[in-house]
Amino acid sequence: MFGRVRRSVRHFRGRLQLLLMALVALILVYPFFKGVLALNVLLTTVLLTALYAVGYGRQRWWVAVALGVPYILSLWFVVLGYSEEVVVLAGLGFGILFLGYTAGTILQHVMHRRQVDADLLYGAVASYLLIGIAWALLYSLLEWIQPGSFQHTASDDLAWDDFLYYSFVTLTTLGYGDLTPLSAHVRSFAMLEAITGVFYVAILVARLVGLHLVQSVATSQRE
Repeated sequence: MFGRVRRSVRHFRGRLQLLLMALVALILVYPFFKGVLALNVLLTTVLLTALYAVGYGRQRWWVAVALGVPYILSLWFVVLGYSEEVVVLAGLGFGILFLGYTAGTILQHVMHRRQVDADLLYGAVASYLLIGIAWALLYSLLEWIQPGSFQHTASDDLAWDDFLYYSFVTLTTLGYGDLTPLSAHVRSFAMLEAITGVFYVAILVARLVGLHLVQSVATSQRE
């Protein structure tokens, strides 16, 4: 067991930082270059760095590829003009599954770490951002299936960044209220996301504090 943990640590070292940089770029850079092409470039970068981060071991690699590649293809089919409903819906579905799988894999790595270091913090933040983006795709999927599931105080035209904004506002339980869920399904998922955000922070902080205490005791005993 400890051998597998050590191999996991060696695999993730440095890759989580790259994934985190891609995620932050998606959130911060996209508003300056709005458009389908810019969004797809940034999303593809995130997906490729996520594949790079979790693609160790044959089984994990093939699961990640099976979920991630269809979503990447759907993004570029839309750019090329193939925006049929089945392509969009299938792409969103695979995107949600891939981001959820990636977040879960990284979170498992974080929870099995034996010491608090920069790599653990990169993984914790990256997993949190992946959860928020996965939920944004889910809201986009629900709006696509049932138009009018959301009401925006400023505009009736909802874009992908609106769902991303709403997802993180919900995940962090800020709740500004400018984008409101109207359908029962969206409200249910919004409640689940808020609960996920609260428990994620609570469990992660407890884990970090516990690891820090263990490190402190071990250091004092050596001294």
